[in-house]
Amino acid sequence: MKSSLGKRLKEAREGKHLSQTTLGKAINAGQTTVASWEIDKNEPDLLAIRRLAKVLDVSPEWLAFAIKGNDYSHHKELLELNVRAVAGPGGLEDALEGDDDSVRARYYFPSAEFRSAFGVDADRVRVLEVIGDSMLGTLAPGEKVLVDYRDTVASPPGIFVVWDGMGLVLKRVEFIAQSDPPRVRISSDNPRYNPYERTIDEAYIQGRVIGSWQRR
Repeated sequence: MKSSLGKRLKEAREGKHLSQTTLGKAINAGQTTVASWEIDKNEPDLLAIRRLAKVLDVSPEWLAFAIKGNDYSHHKELLELNVRAVAGPGGLEDALEGDDDSVRARYYFPSAEFRSAFGVDADRVRVLEVIGDSMLGTLAPGEKVLVDYRDTVASPPGIFVVWDGMGLVLKRVEFIAQSDPPRVRISSDNPRYNPYERTIDEAYIQGRVIGSWQRR
């Protein structure tokens, strides 16, 4: 039976002869946070897992999913895309082949666990880093978001990746009822930015945000 993430974390920490306090300081977390991870009360997000793995000299894949070596059978590859490299009306779709210029990182998830957590297959998801503060309060700059690039219809409303003519942006998008021609309202969670409207043809919706490293 596969051990839990918490048990693997404790095993790796004790193997390096580190206290929970020392490990926490190394990754900017408190001792109580590390303790909660080790008893599986809470789970570190993927950014924290990468930091933990670096300090403990283990692979993130082993720490998160008990994958040893290059054993990625029954796992799906998830691509993190370079936002600037894929900018454009068809950016996410154009980057589906995963060429080196557009890919920042590659992650591996157990297929069944990913679908259970996010409701879609990993094949239709890409990872992007939040740039800018337009969604501050909900999504912070530097945070990683999971984008379902096959969900490009703003019904129901939600947070989407949109090409606005200048670059890819993360915004809330919703249809304007009874508009003719059909229009959408595009808004930010940061009150510093005013909402605006676009016709369906003008709003190049790239995909719906379904979660982040914190698994919202």
